[in-house]
Amino acid sequence: MKKLAPLLLACLLVLTGCFRKTDEEQVDGALQQNAFFRSLGAIPRQSGDYRAGGGLLDGDTSLPVHAWRSVKDPTVNYEITVQKPFAWVDFDLAWPCTLYVVYTDLPDTSIRDTVVKPAPLIAGTISMGFEFKGDEWQLTELSPCDARFDSAVGVIDIDSLQVSVRRGGQTVPYPTLASTGRLPLFPYAYTFQAGDSVDLRLWETHTAQAQFTWAYLHGPPTHGYSPFQYDTLSGSFHGTWTVGHAETSRDGNWVWFEVIDLDDALLSKHGPDRSALWGVGYVVEQ
Repeated sequence: MKKLAPLLLACLLVLTGCFRKTDEEQVDGALQQNAFFRSLGAIPRQSGDYRAGGGLLDGDTSLPVHAWRSVKDPTVNYEITVQKPFAWVDFDLAWPCTLYVVYTDLPDTSIRDTVVKPAPLIAGTISMGFEFKGDEWQLTELSPCDARFDSAVGVIDIDSLQVSVRRGGQTVPYPTLASTGRLPLFPYAYTFQAGDSVDLRLWETHTAQAQFTWAYLHGPPTHGYSPFQYDTLSGSFHGTWTVGHAETSRDGNWVWFEVIDLDDALLSKHGPDRSALWGVGYVVEQ
């Protein structure tokens, strides 16, 4: 038995090595438990309900009165790159999507025509940064989700987003988001308190293919949102957002900014559904 003991010990060490997870596997495990990652399927599901105001006409015969999107579960692909003690995870996401628009024929508004727009693909990218701390991998950086309909490539771009919070009679400026680079999580730039009134200002550019663009904000239904308005002096859209309590987790929430081509998506029965979108992760302090 004494001669067998070294052999048994060697076998045990080999088996232990076989079961030891690689750094990539450990990063993947930390990713699977992360609240931001687990809530990715929820975006951009909130980008759904549009109601046109009076006077939005397609020729002289049709008025869009209601529209909504059906967004299916996303396909999520990601690649992990490890240079210990750091690691990066780069995502490609795709949401199949269909837009439905209801038109009424004038002057008889009882006649309704529901048009199913060609189903485009919403493609987006996200990047997360991890660091090996205290014998475990921790998420330390998160980028916004930069996404767009395939019909919006080269047509609509969101340039920047300016955020400030009115809290306790004071206005607190937040960092301006001007790219989709990763933002540090400690402290995380977009951390709010329930009940905060958030002032938003969004700049976008579009080509002649998108004649009439407009901005929307989508998020959890328990939050409050004002419609965006266009400011001709600054050339930007501005609106407000009243932050409610986190729906599922205070650490893994997303709000969704969208610039849509109203002319083709809603006003024209035959135009494509075309939008550029930014998904921004945020934290709610209870």
